[in-house]
Amino acid sequence: MDFGHSLIEGHSFLPGPEARTNTLIVGGGVSGMTAAYQLRNNDFILCELSNQLGGTSTAFQVNGSYYSQGAHYDLGYPANYGAEGINLLKDLNLIEYNEFKQLWDFTDRQFMINKNVESRSYENGSIREDILRDSDTKKRFISLVQQYRNDMIMPTRLIKPEYHFLNDISFSEFLNTALDPGTSFLRGMDYHMRDDYGGSSDRVSALAGIHYFQCRPYYIKPIEVFSPPQGNFYFIQKLTHEIPPERIKTGQLVYHIRRTGDKFRVDVLDRNEKKILHYLARNIIYAGNKHTLKYTFPQDYPLFEKLSYAPWAVMNILLKEDLPGDRFWQNEILSNHPSLIGFVDSGAQYTEVGAPPVLTAYFCLDPADRAQLAEIDKNKEVFCNQVIELISEYFGLKLENFIREIYIRIYGHAMPIPIPGYLLKDQNDSRSFENFVYAGVDNHRLPLFFEAVDSGIQAARMIHS
Repeated sequence: MDFGHSLIEGHSFLPGPEARTNTLIVGGGVSGMTAAYQLRNNDFILCELSNQLGGTSTAFQVNGSYYSQGAHYDLGYPANYGAEGINLLKDLNLIEYNEFKQLWDFTDRQFMINKNVESRSYENGSIREDILRDSDTKKRFISLVQQYRNDMIMPTRLIKPEYHFLNDISFSEFLNTALDPGTSFLRGMDYHMRDDYGGSSDRVSALAGIHYFQCRPYYIKPIEVFSPPQGNFYFIQKLTHEIPPERIKTGQLVYHIRRTGDKFRVDVLDRNEKKILHYLARNIIYAGNKHTLKYTFPQDYPLFEKLSYAPWAVMNILLKEDLPGDRFWQNEILSNHPSLIGFVDSGAQYTEVGAPPVLTAYFCLDPADRAQLAEIDKNKEVFCNQVIELISEYFGLKLENFIREIYIRIYGHAMPIPIPGYLLKDQNDSRSFENFVYAGVDNHRLPLFFEAVDSGIQAARMIHS
């Protein structure tokens, strides 16, 4: 929300030096950092608006320990996933192939979540194992989607054309036609879709919904959850260690790009040094949110103007001491709160000795309610009290007695919602300039880590081809 304030403030900044680079990368999220890793032996500069890398996979630090403020877990990768993404993660020594399970396992085993404390669900004072209640409808649903078991792979650009028709209808249309699911089942399904895709089952495509349940063998073999306390910022840290640090510029707001001859002139506000910088680049990899193209590179904004982004809020509740009773990693909550999804409890994760316990609550808003993020920012105490009351009810104790500090991070455009017709439309096929390419899950991909990695790989490849 301070994008506009930065531009106004920038009018008083002093001009800085002009620099040249072969490639300028806009955005230091997973896709931008993956592209930087691919180009690590080349001449490039990456500009990230925040002082913290990661985008929606960022984290914050307390007493030397990092805690997630965005995407916070991943799962083992089946053998049929895209070879390029697998090879990158293998080269980083993050995964290894398990012949017995026929899955790529994570090498840092301490961050695997114990199955006994993996998750539980809460609704109206009642606790159960899964948001989707056991029922005949659930059994019929599992049987229905199993027919797509080997065909819902990642990256989604590799899905066979014969299944592309599923991108043209909503997930709820698919369910209602095949199942007659009923209100209770649909409520649980809407929860899952909002949690990972930012919209209810009538907002996301059938391809996205089926992919959610079939991209990994959920109902065939145990799937391990990989979740360090810093969440997917773990991957950002690993990538950062392999990239020359002088190539990464944080606190830099790219506010205008224009074509000059055979190069691009990039205007940047250095928010830390209070200077206006200019880069002259042969190539651009645009890995930032595409809604900003309206201001930075308006001629390509029409390619993305119909995107629908889900707003997020993340609340990190630092505790003075561990809570009594059982602790579960993922705590799913169905309540009357308009946006609360649930919370992650670091008490069920591997943490360093002496690290403070943290509850991290996640909120997903409807795009029409994006303005409410400003209200959250203005009325933090009211917002916090509402959430504390709900979590207190969940635990059956007064949570306020345990709280040390609360941190809130808000994302106006956190994830693209895969509405019908959204997937399988790489806008690099329609870009204005061959050497101006797009990366990020908001280039018509699912908002998932592996998709972001593949997007960065493909963008780096395009400027080298």
